[in-house]
Amino acid sequence: MSNAGSHERKPMPNTAVQRSVKGGLWGLGLVALCGTQLAPLTYARAFAPGGSVSTVQAHGVEISLRVAPGPYFVGEALHVQTWLINRSPIIRWVVQSSNEGEGTRINGTAPLMIRARGEASPRFDGPPALCCPPIPSSLSVGERLVADYLIVLGVEGQVDITTHTTFAPRGPNAAGFRFGATISLFSRWPKVIITVSPRVPPHRTLHLQRTHTGVHVIVPSGAHPTIYYGDLLHCGPDAQGQQSYFPTTSGWGPLGNTSITEPECALDGPRAWQIAILAPGYVGATGTY
Repeated sequence: MSNAGSHERKPMPNTAVQRSVKGGLWGLGLVALCGTQLAPLTYARAFAPGGSVSTVQAHGVEISLRVAPGPYFVGEALHVQTWLINRSPIIRWVVQSSNEGEGTRINGTAPLMIRARGEASPRFDGPPALCCPPIPSSLSVGERLVADYLIVLGVEGQVDITTHTTFAPRGPNAAGFRFGATISLFSRWPKVIITVSPRVPPHRTLHLQRTHTGVHVIVPSGAHPTIYYGDLLHCGPDAQGQQSYFPTTSGWGPLGNTSITEPECALDGPRAWQIAILAPGYVGATGTY
């Protein structure tokens, strides 16, 4: 467990869903897993048959978006996959920016972002974002980068889902490299349009129940969803004024069972444990304890 500092973050809501006051749908924010690059077909098996795929090519680079099959309902965590292939004869550089995407990243390290936009007023919101610095990543000739996300469908009606990324003119080790420098390769991005029902189907909602050792995840009877979770632990301030605020997990990961043990604080004083759970095709839950 590593301490990520004492900077302020917005608290999670303590209910399963929260009514949003924002002007547009933003899903769950970006939660990035920083690890090794994964093989191109690693995530394809996670999708049910069907769904929609959109692909755009420009300057020898191909970017694609895949959305899991419907029907879709408001509050659902929708599984979305995006990938980038370099078919050009030169190395490309892509940049992950902390404020350009939505959705909770559950797999992959590709700097690919997701946006979801609807015309209706947003009804569902989610936990805050944790993200990585905007460091360019190389995309070698013939290489493919893949990322999987869960997007909370916060509005009903028509929703446009797009994927995008940012290209840099050179890598961080090249002469003349400048943070923030970008180049434009695409005039448009892949887009999939879906219709979201206002009704949540029966037995498609997850809940958190407090226990004496942590929390228990309540799933619908007979269901076996793949559950992902992430948390933040706020400790202090203690008598010396010290405090810490950090995730106790390395990122959003699958939950092996339905029980989550509450972590311990290294500091005395007040504490707050914020946790969120998501599962593809279900309404997730958040809580503060």
